[in-house]
Amino acid sequence: TCTSTSSLSDGASSKHRLSSHAGSNHNDELTSEIPDELSVDPLEKLGVSVHYLKTFLLEEVLLTPGLSRDSTIYDCEKLEGPPGVIRQKGEDVLCPIDGQLGAAYVHCLGGKDEVGDANFMLSYSWGYSIGDIIDSLDYHCATQNLDPKRTYVWMCCLCVNQHRRSGMLTDNVKNFEDQFLGRMMGIGHVLAMMAPWTSPLYLSRVWCLYELYAASGHDCTIKVITPPTQKKDFEAALVRQNGKGINTLYETIRETRVEKADASVEADRQRILEIVEQKPGFVAFNHYINDTCREWLGDLIEETVRIRADGTKNRGTSIPFADFCNRVGMIFSENGDYTRALKMFRNSRTIMEKKDHHQTVMPWIVTNEKLLGKDHPKTAISYRDIGLALHKGGYVDDALIMYRKALAIQKAALGEHADTAVTHKMIGTLLKEKGDLEGALTEFNNSKDINKSIFGTVHLSTASSYNNIASVLQMKGDIDGAIMYLRGVANIFEKKLGKNHPDTALIYKKIGVILMNMRDFGGALVEHHKALKIYEAKYGGQHAEVASSHSAIGVVLANKGDFKEALVELDVALAIQKSVLGKKHATTQETVHSITNVREAQRDLR
Repeated sequence: TCTSTSSLSDGASSKHRLSSHAGSNHNDELTSEIPDELSVDPLEKLGVSVHYLKTFLLEEVLLTPGLSRDSTIYDCEKLEGPPGVIRQKGEDVLCPIDGQLGAAYVHCLGGKDEVGDANFMLSYSWGYSIGDIIDSLDYHCATQNLDPKRTYVWMCCLCVNQHRRSGMLTDNVKNFEDQFLGRMMGIGHVLAMMAPWTSPLYLSRVWCLYELYAASGHDCTIKVITPPTQKKDFEAALVRQNGKGINTLYETIRETRVEKADASVEADRQRILEIVEQKPGFVAFNHYINDTCREWLGDLIEETVRIRADGTKNRGTSIPFADFCNRVGMIFSENGDYTRALKMFRNSRTIMEKKDHHQTVMPWIVTNEKLLGKDHPKTAISYRDIGLALHKGGYVDDALIMYRKALAIQKAALGEHADTAVTHKMIGTLLKEKGDLEGALTEFNNSKDINKSIFGTVHLSTASSYNNIASVLQMKGDIDGAIMYLRGVANIFEKKLGKNHPDTALIYKKIGVILMNMRDFGGALVEHHKALKIYEAKYGGQHAEVASSHSAIGVVLANKGDFKEALVELDVALAIQKSVLGKKHATTQETVHSITNVREAQRDLR
């Protein structure tokens, strides 16, 4: 298929999607080679009115034997078989673009109530049902006060000539990209449709992901829409099922990778992957998609909370609503959105305080305290979760209180336990941020002792404790101690992960940086070359980590005074970074600055 964009909520436009400028930094390199004005035949930008879709098109579908509102676009038009609902419309009509028999569906319509210049491009999947698509578009018109007769939507199934589908796309990747971007920029507004909410088909389609990424950097506004029934199901899951399924959706978003996405036409998929691999690269692309979808989901959850508040008898001021905010806050906290979590916890606390509730001090702990008691390990986890939300929100002292409450319960109920070790580590991390290095070291050592007791000396949890201790020792100026613990981490990683694992390489890099700062340039070069060898074997030559290692080697050589070899390494790093990250990326600019400094130092010696 050509397009897909989906989502759960008309009102859930994320910060990234409100306009092209809001999220344009992620793909400046993508836009830099695209002309400001891409010429597209006006006939290729015509859209079908929402009014026509929900009346005449739906009627055509319902009158076709075997089809219903639940039929997908694939069901309505099987391209490998005889003409279906879509191709039948234009099979005896001359195409106004090429003059040949067989026209696109949109070119068979007439009158302003049916067809006009598209003001929206729909990003969707052919696996969506015709009923859900129409309901989503109709709901969008209703909630945005748009006239369905003057709201024209460009949909690939209706607006691309399916009689020519096999020959519509050029083999030239650049022309292919320009054709798509020209149409999208000409329309200027993208509606992304995501359904079903439990496992959005949108996230598995390569066209959908590409459109979501491309639109944000090309003067296009993006709005996420969803079938009204899906929106109600989502609200029910959040309100009545304690968020059942939402954590799974967060996990689905985290695991979304464009390399794994499908397309109906394999040639389309290969072209898109080639474009993405060239710029911005799979890592940067997937990071943007993950962040954008998480933002959308967070917006959707908050919108559902607002709807719930407006729909309750006391308009969001009741004790049950406070408990609901608490549960939503826990969902946010569990999925790393601590700013939103803190907002929900504060809503809960505000309501409790106004009601003079007897548990206003810790309203977010109410549920577990009631069900399990104040000294239960799960109550401790609740304290720790809210502590993490407070910590991430910048409320360090309040967070420390929560962490210590959790630790006290865990020591009494669990003793030397993995959860107790984790809480020690979290307290240590907070104290390190506060500058209390002695306190942090004590907590990290407590965590280490528990991990060694439970898991032994060769375990990843023990390695994590070593790594934390090393970071504090380095800050205290105990460099020999820091290196000793980092070598302990490297030893565990080599045994548990393997000598060629990227995490092992990262420890080598850390040791290399410390050694360079100690002016042990020979030792530093050994460690950085070990890391580089691992990264090249794992990722190949064109990868950000490979560039990082070349840059680190260049910096060591420059400090050693070997400017000529330093420039060789830095130039290699810069070439990779320009290709993978783009010319304007901060890391690329840092390398440019390093090269400038080395050249100046080289000139000063002459």
